[in-house]
Amino acid sequence: MLRFSHETLRDFVTRLFTAAGASSDEAGVIAASLVESSLRGYDSHGVLLARWYLGQIKNGERLKGAVFGLASLALLVIFAWRVTTDATIRRATSDDAEQIAALIAVAFTPLPAVAWLVPDPTVRLPIMTANFRILVDHAIDYGDVELVEDGSAVAVWFPRIEPIPEPIDYERRLTIACDPWADRFRLLDELFEDNHPTEPHHHGAFLAVHPDHQGRSLGSTLLRHHHAALDATGTPAYLEASSPGSRDLYLRHGYQTREPFTLPDGTPFWPMWRDPR
Repeated sequence: MLRFSHETLRDFVTRLFTAAGASSDEAGVIAASLVESSLRGYDSHGVLLARWYLGQIKNGERLKGAVFGLASLALLVIFAWRVTTDATIRRATSDDAEQIAALIAVAFTPLPAVAWLVPDPTVRLPIMTANFRILVDHAIDYGDVELVEDGSAVAVWFPRIEPIPEPIDYERRLTIACDPWADRFRLLDELFEDNHPTEPHHHGAFLAVHPDHQGRSLGSTLLRHHHAALDATGTPAYLEASSPGSRDLYLRHGYQTREPFTLPDGTPFWPMWRDPR
């Protein structure tokens, strides 16, 4: 793989824009902004956009010589992206467990799979919160729970590089938390286990964004954050998408779908695998 310093890349992109007809000031502003976005991990609004801007210069004669025209457009797009996606991510502790379980429950309760798990909508949210609390406690001890600082989104990962124990007193806690539908949760556990890959990987158990904060690309930010660590160590990732929307999100982040499996009512899950880059 070829590697370049960010200065070399910035100079190259600047030369591209000036060769296409942009002024040197205009080209420098756009190139610096695009390279900075790529460095910050926002590739879709980084150097990958250079081809689009070259097309704008080529197709729009009126932009030539307008120092602030194209440059302002570039900065506006990039600034808008940063406003919506900048987030401080930290590792959660046991003090965060209750908040995280409630967050995942609020985000997941509208899913068809959850409606099958808990048919009564009047108790669906508290039952799901109690169930997620078992798994969040376990992940804090044995996994990676990455929380956006303001509590708006979370990613829960289990490193399945070596076997990890079952949650402490799981059967008893599950029965208490999910009564009278604990058997449905057990069936879901069996389906997950039957379709789980045996190769070493990190398992993305949950990716949840509070409904009030959706549309800020927080899910993508959390994925990029963990993928960077996985790519650095050559570790694959696996997860189960529970909706077409989440499946499409994961596809955009390099996952590939495997054979779907379904709940007894036909609700599908899509197993998905991502090789390191």
